[in-house]
Amino acid sequence: MINTIEETIKLAGWGRRKAMRKQIELFEKDLLDDEKLLGVATSKPNPIEQLYITNKRIIAHKIEGVFQNNKVEIPLPSISSVNTNVKGLSVEIVIVTSNNTASVEKIPLHVAQEIKKLLDSLILKNQAN
Repeated sequence: MINTIEETIKLAGWGRRKAMRKQIELFEKDLLDDEKLLGVATSKPNPIEQLYITNKRIIAHKIEGVFQNNKVEIPLPSISSVNTNVKGLSVEIVIVTSNNTASVEKIPLHVAQEIKKLLDSLILKNQAN
């Protein structure tokens, strides 16, 4: 199993690694007290679409302009399904709830596979509780 957080930083590219690490650190500072960041995936080559997975929720974040961001937060218990669409060497992950969807495109295949496994295990764990 790969560490998707470190892999995402590595895949950000030479000029973006430091910025990606800083962005993840800023995200972690905003987590709830009992919340832990478990995985991260971003679009490649431009990491403007980001997926953050915690033990409580999923956050899909899209940077749409200098001052415009679109962020969808989904609590784990409300997830109906997690779907993947393979497009060449990248994958789109779609998270479906009863009243909303969130997606992130162009995730590298090996990172998307780990994220899908992580999400499936969190959903199963949540259903058991």
